[in-house]
Amino acid sequence: MKLLLKTVLGLFLVGCTWNVSQAETLTSQAIFGSGNSNTLFNVVRTDGVEIGLRAKVRYENDDSIVGENSPQDVYYIDHVVDPSDSNLASWNFDWSVNTNFDGSGANLANYTFLLSIEYDPLSSGGSADSTSINPAPTSGFASFFNDNAYGNNSTVNGGGVEPWSSGFSPSPSTLHNNNNVMQNSLNVGFAGIGFDPSYSGLYTIILSVFDGGSSPLATNQIQVYAGVEPPSAVPEPTSMAILGMGVLGFVGGGVARRRLKQKKEASNS
Repeated sequence: MKLLLKTVLGLFLVGCTWNVSQAETLTSQAIFGSGNSNTLFNVVRTDGVEIGLRAKVRYENDDSIVGENSPQDVYYIDHVVDPSDSNLASWNFDWSVNTNFDGSGANLANYTFLLSIEYDPLSSGGSADSTSINPAPTSGFASFFNDNAYGNNSTVNGGGVEPWSSGFSPSPSTLHNNNNVMQNSLNVGFAGIGFDPSYSGLYTIILSVFDGGSSPLATNQIQVYAGVEPPSAVPEPTSMAILGMGVLGFVGGGVARRRLKQKKEASNS
């Protein structure tokens, strides 16, 4: 992985302000896995699009661990590595995209998506790093590793449909054409994301939705301090001036490395 310098040429500053809410409930249910709640997300809503992000300790009860979230949507994780799997971090981040939360949007097929993760070692040593991926590939080889959960505003808890769940159907493209909600739970140690989960530091997770332009229609982000002391005070993000992510080659394909298929995690993984 290289530093964000590799994408700087595709970025420019846009002074957009989005409606940002902390510890909020998603419009839809949590449709991925089973037993996951749709509460305590950091939520952004604009132009019919809703983006939710949160971090959580793996295998613990949703509500108890996302309660570690500070009022500023900064998460503090004491133990870095999963004690049951040294290849994974002890924490996951859950993400949700709803492209028609209020009836003014459209189905997922009308948008493209970018997930970026930036790593800062702070005082722990090591080197800064970053990666960007398309979290929802619909074509090509990468689409066979798309294991997102798909549904709509009325899909029941845990009722999302995964691509290829019935053999060679439904395809990700079909699910994008017919749904407005997709969700997943990821780990920075997953292949394709590829960070070393044993490294302590600050992880900034950014999820953006585009509607055809080089500037994002909506962007959300959280920060996770893993194994390091967080700052004593973090400014309240009452507004967000977000970097536009016009990355060459983004539309119609994956961006940077793609996450390989991971076996569906257990409840609250």
